[in-house]
Amino acid sequence: MALLRLIRFPNLLIVILTQFLLFELIRQTFDQANIELVLSLQPFSYLVFVTVLITAAGYIVNDILDLSIDRINKPHKVIIGKRIRVASAYWLYFICFLVGFIISLYLAYYVKRLYLLSIFPIAFMGLFLYSSRFKKLPLIGNFTIAVYCAGVAGILLLAEQSGLRELAAQQADKARFLKGIFYWYMAFAFLSTMFREIVKDMEDIKGDQSAGCRTLPIQAGMQVTRWVATAFGVSLLILVPWMSSQIPFLAEQTTTWVFLGLAIMLPILVALVLLWRAQEKRHFHRLSQLAKFIMFTGILFLIFILIR
Repeated sequence: MALLRLIRFPNLLIVILTQFLLFELIRQTFDQANIELVLSLQPFSYLVFVTVLITAAGYIVNDILDLSIDRINKPHKVIIGKRIRVASAYWLYFICFLVGFIISLYLAYYVKRLYLLSIFPIAFMGLFLYSSRFKKLPLIGNFTIAVYCAGVAGILLLAEQSGLRELAAQQADKARFLKGIFYWYMAFAFLSTMFREIVKDMEDIKGDQSAGCRTLPIQAGMQVTRWVATAFGVSLLILVPWMSSQIPFLAEQTTTWVFLGLAIMLPILVALVLLWRAQEKRHFHRLSQLAKFIMFTGILFLIFILIR
């Protein structure tokens, strides 16, 4: 279905799964300490829905503004103008904004956290600026998307700050464990997204050049871009074991290190090797897919923690 392809429905499911897993981790930890959640199941569901609307709107406006570029980079995947009219796409974008804002307003009032209301327009405007300006500039667009991906987890940590302070006062180790998992995932999401976004810029260099973009491969060349991508990949490779070793109750488990080694660190090593071997668009596309798999393994790690 064209609409589901336009809003990247599988990606939205990943957003939902990520927030659900992190929420469940908070819920289990708070329940053990008899701490009440700020976001019970109902307001949490509203928060997830708002996140999904922001993400979907970002995909829609990106496809609208990138129509000329996509006709060169991925002509077989173009939806707007072929299966969905441009005017209809703009209406979908407006509906996502309106519904998301109304729900954000209700959510902020319901949980008495007014800062939750401010997050919606900031995130919405950030994704619009990404599609209209930032993605055409070296690293700024990549950074914007990476911050958003980390923010999918960060918003839950921000909403439950009062409960975390109470947990820290009661059981410091459990508070460190919970915050450690969140910081681990946020750093992982940021670095893995930066790596993939830079690889995608290398893959799409032809269409980006035709549209007058100034992405890193266009401005600095492919060799410099490889080194920058390598820096993020190596940072990720170092961060995964180091941050894991700092998390109480987790670092002592052998199964943790087996999982991290096989599911995350090994694919990162393979990706770094492929990065320096890639020469053609199809090579970078395969590398982009591997980078997406690495991002997904971060979610698998959350599942691993919940069932440990």
